[in-house]
Amino acid sequence: MNEEEARRRGYVHLAEWLAKVQGEWTKRRGAKAARMTALERLDYRKDLTEQNPQANYRVLYNGSGTFLTAAVVEPEPIEFKVGDQSIRVRGFIADTKVYY
Repeated sequence: MNEEEARRRGYVHLAEWLAKVQGEWTKRRGAKAARMTALERLDYRKDLTEQNPQANYRVLYNGSGTFLTAAVVEPEPIEFKVGDQSIRVRGFIADTKVYY
């Protein structure tokens, strides 16, 4: 969701945050990155939007290093206890350091 869509849907704080992110990206990006927005960079090669949250299993493996490692992740919720709070987590995001 981009800034314009966030505003249209009434997510004012998200829209403000996205505008701030884009401003920082514009100030700090290199010459090669001038052709893309901050959101396009975050979703480089559609690595985020093409993830299938409905898949039964996900296999993650490292993007670099001497030894290839992998893990199979099942889409079951996990509950973490942080102090007196309980946080239930569903899903994950594979970032730029791993492949799936």
